Parts: sequence; structure tokens; C-alpha cells
Amino acid sequence: MQAQGSIPGYQGKRFLVKVDPISPLYQKGVFVGLDYVVGRHLVFSVIYNASNREYIQRLSSYKQNFGRFPEEKGIINDKQIGIEVQFYPNKSMPAPKGYFIFANYFQGFALASGHIYDTPSGGQLIEYQLDNLRTSSISLGIGNKSIFKNTIIFEFDFAITGGNIKIPSTASSEQSISFQSFTDQYGPNLYSFGEFLDNGGIGMSFHLKVGTLLF
Repeated sequence: MQAQGSIPGYQGKRFLVKVDPISPLYQKGVFVGLDYVVGRHLVFSVIYNASNREYIQRLSSYKQNFGRFPEEKGIINDKQIGIEVQFYPNKSMPAPKGYFIFANYFQGFALASGHIYDTPSGGQLIEYQLDNLRTSSISLGIGNKSIFKNTIIFEFDFAITGGNIKIPSTASSEQSISFQSFTDQYGPNLYSFGEFLDNGGIGMSFHLKVGTLLF
């Protein structure tokens, strides 16, 4: 019979649930995942990620008139489902913990709102909404996982993330121009380097996760 410590998993348990407790603060949403231990070095995850983030609308015509961008923010309310694979290279560990390399991919839908700066109407900001937007993101990064008292999981990771959001064909040219003034910030949750795949951003992401073993 195989010794308990050598069973691929955490004391024989293969499933764990985890959540990012600070996601309501930095993305006004939720980040929750279910992990399955494939072996000593491999973990597969299914993740739900919802956010309601605000972005600076960099409307050039508005700035020309007022010397600044509008105080009103563009908003993207996004809901995604993703898959993630974690690889643990430390061969001495009987279970997947410690340092790991990971990659993930998400797809979902979003509702967005922004403003058109309408100079013919006297320089008014006119709000618009775009719904049923297709979104996607991909990440590659590193992290670390610890287990306390054989039950509690503590995990954090850093990644390079690229996001993409599809502008619908029903959007007017004015809405598309306005929307593209902040879509290059979409995707990474920590810092955006700039545009990625036309309507999206690329930059750094971070997650802090806590959870518990299930069975």
C-alpha cells in the first residue's frame, strides 16, 4: 500500500477551493477557483472572475478644451470563466506546493459604459452603453503556494497578462473612438504597459488567494 505522504495531493486530498479576498477592493468583484491535483507537479483549475472596474477616458478633444481628461470614468463590468494550469518543478515535494509556473486563459462577456464629447451640442458629455461584449485574457506567470495545518491554503502569484475586448459592430464611430480611449488599460489588474491586440491592454497582474482543502 502506498504511504499517505506519497499520494499525489495534499494528504490524499485532490480538490481545493480558493478565493482572492482583496478582489472586492481592487476590481470591485470576485475571483474564486476550484483546483484539482493531477499529480505531484501539476494542478488544473477552473476559475470565475468578475470585475466592475473604472478607467480614465483619454478623450483628446475634451482635454484640448479643458486641459484635462473628464472626471467621469469609463466602466467595464466583466464576467469571465477561465482555466489554469500550474506546474511545480520541485521534485522533492510529495505534493504540489511551493514555487510554481502557471498559465491561464479566460473568456467572458462584459457591459461597458463611457462618454462621447459632443462639441456641436455645446461641449456636453453624453453617456452611452455597450452590452454583450466578448472579452478574453491570457496570463503567464509565477507564484507560490503554502499549506497550513494540512487544511488552509495561502497562494499568491504575479503574471504578465494580455486582455482583449471586442467592440460590437452596432457601436457608432463616436462610441468606438471613445471606448478605445480606455480599452488599452483592460486586462491586467496591477499595471498596464499599453495596447494589446487592438482593443485591450498588456501589463502585470497579481492575485492573493486563500482557501481550504475539500476532499
